[in-house]
Amino acid sequence: FGPLIDGEQLNRLQARAERGREDLVILDLSDGTADDPMATHKAGHIPGARFVNWREEINQFPFPILTEGSAGALQVPVRRVLQAKLRDLGVNRRSRVVLYDNFRNRAAIRAMFVMEYFGKARRVHILEGGVAAYTAADGALDTCGWPADCPQAERRGRIRLRRANTAMTIDFDGRGDAPGIRDLVSSPREGTTIIDARPYSMFIGDRIGGCIHPSEPVYRRGHMPGALARPWPDNESAPGYFKPTHELAELYTNIDDYGDEEIVLYCNEGLHAVYDWFVLTKLLGYPKHLLKVYEGSIGEYSRQSFKPGV
Repeated sequence: FGPLIDGEQLNRLQARAERGREDLVILDLSDGTADDPMATHKAGHIPGARFVNWREEINQFPFPILTEGSAGALQVPVRRVLQAKLRDLGVNRRSRVVLYDNFRNRAAIRAMFVMEYFGKARRVHILEGGVAAYTAADGALDTCGWPADCPQAERRGRIRLRRANTAMTIDFDGRGDAPGIRDLVSSPREGTTIIDARPYSMFIGDRIGGCIHPSEPVYRRGHMPGALARPWPDNESAPGYFKPTHELAELYTNIDDYGDEEIVLYCNEGLHAVYDWFVLTKLLGYPKHLLKVYEGSIGEYSRQSFKPGV
């Protein structure tokens, strides 16, 4: 099973789990409503899927304020908090975890990125197409009423997460000897490419970007100096489904020294940057150690007193 699975593959995994041959954990990261984050999950979920409020439970919450004047941003959670949550969901070291959402794979990919950041990099999969793919493979959905009636782990998991792999991210000021976004923009260096994963209209400044979580726009239009545009929707063949690998590869041919170049990805707040991270690392095999995600992204960058080009 690769990083992407379809409904039929999930059916096979469920059958193996029923025979005791698989420690399968299915996580539903679907958005609900403002009044009830579990609304979509209650109305119909894959049998046994456990609900995760991805906005609050796989990110730091309340959303940390990275820059004065901002209402908050997405950041990877504290390790012990995420570990406790995964254990509550029944995740063990050898668990096979399947992630899905109703958000065109974005929440699921964010969860995969966060899990890999803390060492859970293997046996984690995205259900491409979410519940639509599952029902298309003759899978029936379950419903539930109160949260206590919805699927829960039979026993607490025992996963032990590793120390944060901070090499997967970059911040504004840098860490120790490692440069930050400020350094890469003010003094571009050979061997590093910055990629903007937002829709192209935001890249060229026709439309101002916005951060989903604080529901606020970024401070200025446009993109970081020298950045290349690789809009996350361009990776899709249809909403929730990825293009074939050879077509995905063509999208990134404008990167000089492809495969040897360090790539820094950003978006408005760190959500869509990890989408391109998934395509590059999981589907195209780009060396992981050469990829970094700027989580604060334009939402933070545009609020700095230093912000050339945006």
